[in-house]
Amino acid sequence: NKTVQSLSLSGDGVTNKHGKLIYECLAENNTLSYLAIQHCQLGREGVADLAPALKTNNALKTLILGPSKHNWGLMDPSIFLLAQI
Repeated sequence: NKTVQSLSLSGDGVTNKHGKLIYECLAENNTLSYLAIQHCQLGREGVADLAPALKTNNALKTLILGPSKHNWGLMDPSIFLLAQI
């Protein structure tokens, strides 16, 4: 869908296997300006899968991550991975 502007994902149903799906959505959607991924099971592997899309999606202005069931924090490598982009 190329008209979605805001997306919030949360809950135990969002896992590492969804990282690639989120990547595909971000890669194809040029109108999404807000994405929140919170209170879920998405860990480092899932974050690594979705991270490359952040380099090419110029529309995304707000990205909210966590808290996660994996206890993301300021020292978590997942945050550093995203910060490098």
